[in-house]
Amino acid sequence: MQELTALILAGGVGFFLGNLWYSHQERNSSDAKKDKTHLRNMDTNNDKEIYVGIDLGGTTVGVALINSFGKILNTTSCNIADSNRLRCGAANTKSPAKIQKNSNVNSRSFDNVVALIVVLIHEAMQSSTVQDLELSQIAGFGIGAPGLLDTTNGIIMGIANFDWTNVHITEEIAKRLHVDPSRVCLENDANAALLAEMWVGAGKGEKNVVMLTLGTGVGCAIMSDGQLFRGDSGDAGEIGHTIIVPNGRAHGTTGVRGIFEGYASATAVVLRTKEKLQSDSHVFSPLRDSHLVGDLSCAKIFQHAGMLDGDESSSNTVCNIAKSIVQETIEYIGIGCINVCRCYDPAIVILTGGMTLAGPPLLNAIRNAYCQHHWNITKADGKRLIFAKCGSDAGMVGAAAAAFFKTKLSLNINTGGTTGTTF
Repeated sequence: MQELTALILAGGVGFFLGNLWYSHQERNSSDAKKDKTHLRNMDTNNDKEIYVGIDLGGTTVGVALINSFGKILNTTSCNIADSNRLRCGAANTKSPAKIQKNSNVNSRSFDNVVALIVVLIHEAMQSSTVQDLELSQIAGFGIGAPGLLDTTNGIIMGIANFDWTNVHITEEIAKRLHVDPSRVCLENDANAALLAEMWVGAGKGEKNVVMLTLGTGVGCAIMSDGQLFRGDSGDAGEIGHTIIVPNGRAHGTTGVRGIFEGYASATAVVLRTKEKLQSDSHVFSPLRDSHLVGDLSCAKIFQHAGMLDGDESSSNTVCNIAKSIVQETIEYIGIGCINVCRCYDPAIVILTGGMTLAGPPLLNAIRNAYCQHHWNITKADGKRLIFAKCGSDAGMVGAAAAAFFKTKLSLNINTGGTTGTTF
């Protein structure tokens, strides 16, 4: 009996250590080129449960069919302004969408956008490799959207670029699909992107993760002790609007100066470069022509800063103004990551967004800035900062993840029981 007990204990310890090793290996994988392949080609044994992820953006809508292991089975997308696509799609679906026939109708109206979502869902189902897929087989529908949301009740209270106020999007989509409203959920787009990383990406196996989106603005999503951290009014995670320079730069329309987003976003990189080009008008810069014709971009500034692979080889392309702006931006991002760690103590900070397309040179530079400003109480570990893995699919995968977590209430199914991440 004692021998049997010992064998059971040994087996349990082995299983536990094996899971720890697997989680450790997942966290330290840094081959970004394999990320999208990882998402689309995960080895699975069960495709029976299928979820729909809906990514509602400012100009496009994307829809994906995803199984319970996070594998993408099919995707489709459409520009919201493409009303012809909407009408053709509605005509070809088994359950035609309700659309307005007037050619002058606003394609960005709530009715038409919901109709487009319904069309895209039907299109994705009909063209998927799963034969004869019916709505009754879909385990859940998740919608990822920006704006001010009531995720509990599925209401978009306000959203940029749309003239919508207090629209019950989950209820309306459920009604048009003829499914139970409980099967449709709404999630903030930043949280959805984090959920994607927690499900099948860089955060898999972790319970404490913060994700920073370095794009037009600076977005943030927080997973604390296995739960999305929303705050009292749902506004938690507004890291981009924290003040880091009192009475500093004006940025945006919030009426607050010196915010993080005004120094660390792609938009800020462009604005600060324009200001520098104007104030240092006597200094030669290959960026002046781009500034004059109005096509100055963050990517172009990074290129002329020698940040992108291969750009340092040509002295004609490197611009001192661009280098100084990019170096300052990197320092602000590194400090922002430190502030995030001080407040939330995540195991990892995941960086995503258009700026991260600069690749490993940018990540290494941010890590150096993070370590440079780190306190001496604990050892600085730059590897705590990593890039996201889900890429352009993150919005759709994350929306499906929201539906998955609502159904399963846990990540335990996909992590062998080693974590207790809950939704």
